[in-house]
Amino acid sequence: MLDYFDIGKDSKGVVVLLHGFCESKEIWGDLPSLLAEEGYKCRAMDLPGFGLRHHNDLQPSINYFAQKVYETLQDIPQNVLMIGHSLGGYVTLAFAELFPEKLSGVCLFHSTAYADSEEKKANRNKTIEFIRKNGLDEFLPQLFNGLIAPQNAFLLKNKLELVITQARLTTQVEGAINAILAMRDRPERLSVLQKLSKPIFWIAGDADSVTPLQSIEEQVKQLPSAKLHIMHNVGHLGMIENPDLAFQILKDIVSSIK
Repeated sequence: MLDYFDIGKDSKGVVVLLHGFCESKEIWGDLPSLLAEEGYKCRAMDLPGFGLRHHNDLQPSINYFAQKVYETLQDIPQNVLMIGHSLGGYVTLAFAELFPEKLSGVCLFHSTAYADSEEKKANRNKTIEFIRKNGLDEFLPQLFNGLIAPQNAFLLKNKLELVITQARLTTQVEGAINAILAMRDRPERLSVLQKLSKPIFWIAGDADSVTPLQSIEEQVKQLPSAKLHIMHNVGHLGMIENPDLAFQILKDIVSSIK
């Protein structure tokens, strides 16, 4: 069972929000309450190894993350629209493979269905070494400052400092390393989406250096029913870099789910 918060009533449906690497359920800011005002019940979760709860059974597997999400949804009888940011998108894809009957749709927010390249896997290993040697206090500022579009750095300086402070409170070394191993070893899941008979949405930033727009466009072309929303002048943290636009996009997505 994962830590979570609920907000809103499910008169129009249920939305599940899964955060990214070294984030927590708080990363979504006002988006859950804004969606609740539109008539949706929102459940935002802390993935294993993040947040304030200590997990003794951590496993370096995205499937393990998806299983924990599934266990945390057992009190919700309805199908859910699952929105996953980055790492949360990988979990959403695993969930779609394991529990497609529980979904009303999926939305990948700055995420990819591709597996890591060999270069990316090597960089994951270097990141683990860096964290073990230098700790999270040095790692987290580098991580988050590298996620936003360069043109947003000055304007978002104070907001990003708050995000980093929150990450320091809710990220454990063991949890971060476990998640890196899980991300490194996850399989390609574009084939999962090709078989999924549920609505598929993508949100991409045109200045995202972590999950480049071109790569997302390649994937969307292979999914005729998928819909891509592009956030201009946004990097990998759309909910932080342009929360108003993020809400408008999410509002459009949730309202299209029947």
